[in-house]
Amino acid sequence: MSSSKEGDGGETPSIEKAPDDKSHNMTGELEKELELERARADDYLRRLQYLQAEFDNYRKRVEREKGEASRAAADRLLVDLLEVFDEMSIAIEVAKKSDDKETIVSGLEMVLKKLEAIFASQGMKPIEAVGKEFDPNLHEVVEWVDSDESEGCVTGEVRKGFMLRGKVIRSSLVKVGAARKATKDGESEGV
Repeated sequence: MSSSKEGDGGETPSIEKAPDDKSHNMTGELEKELELERARADDYLRRLQYLQAEFDNYRKRVEREKGEASRAAADRLLVDLLEVFDEMSIAIEVAKKSDDKETIVSGLEMVLKKLEAIFASQGMKPIEAVGKEFDPNLHEVVEWVDSDESEGCVTGEVRKGFMLRGKVIRSSLVKVGAARKATKDGESEGV
């Protein structure tokens, strides 16, 4: 009888471990979870791409609508200015045929009032200058005028200035009073 024992040179049959059902199930579950996460990531990516495209379309639509609104406002303003153009044309024709200065001036004043009304409807107001304290934010000096009593005040307006919605769009060109300087001879001299 011969028996095979460890260490006597006989071979012992090798025992292979059978796959553990528990680890096999765990691997399968992890693979399923990985697939679910990949599907979820793909879904998020598709949603993000859709939202990006939707936002891009929205941005383009808003820009287009803003441009259309701006053009519509400009169109309305031009239609209003056409009325002033018509009135000015009539005033010129009347002036050519008439020597009556009052009629001509009256017609031009009506045109000017119409134009001022259009400006006001757009939020534009004239800058009040004459008699006001000189303000470099509103006025631009074109001439200093000798004046002891109105020193630093606007004494005359060469060109009217305007503000649009509270912002100066054109400064008033003004004449400003300045104190006279005394010379060595005792005579006063303008600034």
